[in-house]
Amino acid sequence: MSIVEVVLLTVILLSLGFIFTQLARAVRLPHSVFLVIFGILAGYLIKALDLTGVDLAVELFPEIILYILLPPLIFESAYGMNFGDLKKDLLPVGVLAVVALILSAFIVGFGLHWVFGLPLLPCLTFGALISATDPVAVVSLCKEVGVPKRLNVLIEGESLLNDGTAIVLFNLMLAMTLSVSERSNVFLYAAGQFIKVAFGGIVVGLGISLIMSLFLKLTSRSTAAQLGLTVASSYLSFIVADHYFHVSGVISTMVVGLYLGSRSRLELSRESQHGMHFIWEFIALSANTFVFFGVGLTVHPDAIAQALTFVLPTLALVYAARVFSVFSSLAPLNWSGLGEKISMAYQAVLVWGALRGGVALGLALLLPDSFPYKQTFLTLATAVVLSTLFINALTMRWFLGRFGLDRLNPGDQAFLDKTMDLLEQKVFQSLDKLVAAGVLSPNVVISQKKTFHDIVDVPPAKDAQIPDESVQSERFAIKSMLFAEKAFYEDLLDHGCVSKRAFSILTRSVRDRFEKYREQGLPGLEGYSCEMIRFGVLDRLFARLLDRLSFSRSAAMASRLGLFLEVHFLMYIALEDVSEGTVIPAHHRILKKWSGQTHRKLESLFLMYPRVSSSIQSYYVANIVAESSSNLVGLLQLNRVLNPGVVARANARIELAREKLISSSRSLLRPSVLDLLLKVPVFATLAKEELKRLAEKVEIGVFDTGEEIVREGEPGGSLYVLTAGMLEVTGSRIKGRVRLFPGDFFGERALLYKRPRNATVTAVSESECLVIGLQAINELFSARPDIRNKVYAIAERRK
Repeated sequence: MSIVEVVLLTVILLSLGFIFTQLARAVRLPHSVFLVIFGILAGYLIKALDLTGVDLAVELFPEIILYILLPPLIFESAYGMNFGDLKKDLLPVGVLAVVALILSAFIVGFGLHWVFGLPLLPCLTFGALISATDPVAVVSLCKEVGVPKRLNVLIEGESLLNDGTAIVLFNLMLAMTLSVSERSNVFLYAAGQFIKVAFGGIVVGLGISLIMSLFLKLTSRSTAAQLGLTVASSYLSFIVADHYFHVSGVISTMVVGLYLGSRSRLELSRESQHGMHFIWEFIALSANTFVFFGVGLTVHPDAIAQALTFVLPTLALVYAARVFSVFSSLAPLNWSGLGEKISMAYQAVLVWGALRGGVALGLALLLPDSFPYKQTFLTLATAVVLSTLFINALTMRWFLGRFGLDRLNPGDQAFLDKTMDLLEQKVFQSLDKLVAAGVLSPNVVISQKKTFHDIVDVPPAKDAQIPDESVQSERFAIKSMLFAEKAFYEDLLDHGCVSKRAFSILTRSVRDRFEKYREQGLPGLEGYSCEMIRFGVLDRLFARLLDRLSFSRSAAMASRLGLFLEVHFLMYIALEDVSEGTVIPAHHRILKKWSGQTHRKLESLFLMYPRVSSSIQSYYVANIVAESSSNLVGLLQLNRVLNPGVVARANARIELAREKLISSSRSLLRPSVLDLLLKVPVFATLAKEELKRLAEKVEIGVFDTGEEIVREGEPGGSLYVLTAGMLEVTGSRIKGRVRLFPGDFFGERALLYKRPRNATVTAVSESECLVIGLQAINELFSARPDIRNKVYAIAERRK
């Protein structure tokens, strides 16, 4: 075939594949069922036509599967997984994905070996490839009928992780099958290699993730570039791990997909996040089409006839292995009490929902021609995939119903009822106004309203335990209130008005409050304090790393305080915004309490750290001004008031103004000694040249909370000027509590009167001081007697 014919055939295959998925939707069947039929039939048809180049395509197909089709399939599954939900059930998911899969592979492998007398290692290779689950149809059905969230996580999580386990095990068994060397400890060797390639894949995946994170940050203004980088990352992680480091490319790609999926709000722009769903759905659908097409192209008709006698026993082995592996691997977890128990109903669904699909067939196609019984195993893999798709997938809705898992739980049912009530109220409000104005017929609206009500207001099942109306209303309102706050932070992130670290802390705070409500109800929220916001482990580790790597303790302190101030500043703005739209008095009172706590914290922070506070406020204002300006220009362009040339120049100026404003706000976090001296009241009358000379002899000291800066009775050799933080003065001659704030100085009496320190000064919070030595002070006093007199006067008042 010429290149034109190859391109034409590819386009036709993809087009028909996409049409088949729509046909599947029309008849309400899983699209994977239609896709596998189409792909295999298309492969047989192309082969029957005996086109030139088909043999070459068959020969190259294993490489195409491995390096072109497999990486995007793995990445797409990993990216769509909610890592936060996965973490909660990581232990049972891990057991299913590793222990259960290995058990299943060995049961199938040894079973085929004993029943048919086939060589053991080829049978174990088949057991590994056929144990990889691909429950796309089951997952979509579970979401449609609203099965419990945890069950969905168990199904999806196992499918994702066991792909990596299956492929690593498959590669090991394949290598040992084809190896000419003999090992007495073959399984011990396999175990060691399994651990090596699995952990190696994780390390490579993390490395690629960090590199991609940097690239995505550099391309934050280009949606096309970010989407392209995600595609590149799926192939880059796979090829680098598999081809260069000889570790698991699948696990490496899975790690990158999980990383980007869990951090998509932080790594990708709003437009990129929207596009990710469509571009990866397209890529995964295309890859699956070609995998199924490759099966039809590769399987020989005569091999099918030879393998027919193996099909039924193999199906029985595969189903039996799944039953035994799931129940036996989860039983110890349930007995030991490690984590929440997994019910028998859930375990039954995990058994029946273990469909096989593109990954199993892709691995079967990777078997080289020299592999013993290749055509037999390829036929058996196809039979198992078809069986699970036609039997398991098509009976899954009935199966869920048998266990009562096709109903919403009471909480979700209550939310559905409340949502339908809200829809009915809101949707017809505007229509009722048109009826009152005489534009719409009241009979038409009443008739349509009744039809709408009859459809959406479906009564729950008789045995459903629905909470009473007041409880429903409270839950709905609380969840709406908290998630309105979360949406506010997401909007700030989309417009560049909040740092990624602050966004993570703020959204974690929302989750903490929601969990508090779930555990303790409304009293839990009323007792929650927003003054002590929880910083995560990574945030604390990052702060420590910054301390160690920073050349300046002052800069490190400014970075930490900047984050702390930013979090409280934006939380206050968000709480005030949400409270304006909250009409329930009890909820409004809670929001006002939280905003009051945050405001008091902000006031003390502003007092102690004026420079950092100004920086955070300036950064926020700069982004708000720039975004508001861009939105206004966009609106004028949409209304055709401005032509593209004017828009481009306006946006360029806005961006330049943004950069300038942000630059000035950031400079406040990295001030020079001269900048700090300019803010000290006692030095206000000094000329700039005098300040420059003084700055050359001044050092910056940073003191941790509780650290003594000077101690009563010790000799004094320096004057200290507080520039950030708060200090407390104590001593035998000090009465009451004396606090010092930015702009205050101390240590002058010991210098002026050449006496020991008469007080101890301790940092109440992390603080920064300018330290001016005796020589510099004497030179300053000699040149400027007026400054000397000011300092003497203050010293006299402090006696």
